[in-house]
Amino acid sequence: MWDETICVMSVPDQLHPGDVHFVIEFMQMLHRQSIVLYS
Repeated sequence: MWDETICVMSVPDQLHPGDVHFVIEFMQMLHRQSIVLYS
């Protein structure tokens, strides 16, 4: 899962601003889920 995220982050030139916003939202969601899983 994180490998895919790193891939997305390593090619920002191919992303539109909306995609960047989506990725940020997605990572925030993953972070919240991780806190729930590991707390």
